[in-house]
Amino acid sequence: MSQSDRGVKQYWYPEMGNQDIIASLDAWGLPVTQQQLLRPTPEFVMAVYAACVQQVSGLSETSLDSSVHAALASLEEPSTDIYASSLSTNLFNYHITRFANAAKVPDFSSRDVFFPTPERTRLILSAFINLVKFSEQQEEFVSGLRGKSTKLVDEREKVTADLARVQAQLAQIRAKRAEDEPLCQELRKENIEITAQVIAAKDIQTSLL
Repeated sequence: MSQSDRGVKQYWYPEMGNQDIIASLDAWGLPVTQQQLLRPTPEFVMAVYAACVQQVSGLSETSLDSSVHAALASLEEPSTDIYASSLSTNLFNYHITRFANAAKVPDFSSRDVFFPTPERTRLILSAFINLVKFSEQQEEFVSGLRGKSTKLVDEREKVTADLARVQAQLAQIRAKRAEDEPLCQELRKENIEITAQVIAAKDIQTSLL
């Protein structure tokens, strides 16, 4: 266990050395150097943090493009393409922040991305890597949850389709009913007239008897 430079918070994860971080990232196919850890740049930390997020959630900035374009399509502004890059970056930063919160990184902010320091970068990577390793150890359990989630989504889609089918049938019945309403009114009127004639004939018959 280690303490931050603020000296007030305990972490649940062990703080890793640079060589351990390099080895862990290299195992995921993400080679980094000692120099990059000693002098981290915004581009470097963004790439590494994004790789950690993708290891656990499968999310990447590219995979969020469809959501970004869908959001921009709802705007009435012309030439919304100029916002795409900024929105995509902000959206992915949001997911990195959520990942940092899950990893119990204290006081994670955009400053850790745009103004990284060696000590904070090593601390954050220690937390991220430990969370990824924990997720890998729980892969069977997580896969089970994902399977249940997929099944629930499939069931929801089936119920939604059934509901749409029933609503369509109900709409057809209502339309048919509205179409037949004039005929029904005519038949009701005719029935009233026939009933009146039957009553009148019965009165005449009674008088004759």
